[in-house]
Amino acid sequence: MKVFWSSSLRSIPFLEADLGAVSRGKGNQLDVAMPAIADRHFDRRRPLYRFDSTEYKTCQGIIPHPDWLHYLQQHDPIIRRWAAWEWLTYMQKRNPNTPAIASKLFMPSKRDSLKQQTAYWAVVLAHQQLHCIYSGQPIPPQGFSLDHYLPWSFVAHDQLWNLIPTLPEVNSAKSNKIPAPSHLAHFHRLQHHHPRHPTPRPVEQTGRTLPPPPRPRHPPRPAQPGTPAQRLRQNPAPPDHPGR
Repeated sequence: MKVFWSSSLRSIPFLEADLGAVSRGKGNQLDVAMPAIADRHFDRRRPLYRFDSTEYKTCQGIIPHPDWLHYLQQHDPIIRRWAAWEWLTYMQKRNPNTPAIASKLFMPSKRDSLKQQTAYWAVVLAHQQLHCIYSGQPIPPQGFSLDHYLPWSFVAHDQLWNLIPTLPEVNSAKSNKIPAPSHLAHFHRLQHHHPRHPTPRPVEQTGRTLPPPPRPRHPPRPAQPGTPAQRLRQNPAPPDHPGR
């Protein structure tokens, strides 16, 4: 800690005149000299803090300068946000394979609703019988629970590809654990339904199923080669047709 305290004052411009005479090479000459230098200029040049002793060996703490202490207290929200941003940048750079670092460091106070995702799976369950990938039990079309296959604490989102229906008691028991690798194949089959099962229609925000698209009354005629005049000569109108 003594080295940290001393090194934090090394680059202060208003102490450079005194620091210039101190060797910054090998050894700890600068660390040893810093307590006395900070104490000597504490009232006039107002460094951020001084030590509780002018002797390096007996230093146990720091004493902030009153002017700096007032400044830090006055601008505490700005300083905290700056420190949080620097911390976030540091953690993201050193954890490149970890998603949503910001959501892990600063957890949201309120999670988003899963109303739309629940409505989607309710339509799926109304068309086909599904079974819980963890317990093997059938899932009812009502009263089921949505599980984040990869825990929300890891992915920090509610995207549909990571949500699967399960039984409420199973979901509570799973909690925020990562599933065993043996469940991955079952998860894949549940998200990509077998072709023989009817595919559910998209769901509106109201949760109602969209009506099927209208079918044409007559099947479309196959395209014929040639220009319209050539096709008319090849297929003349019947005698009783008024023609054009």
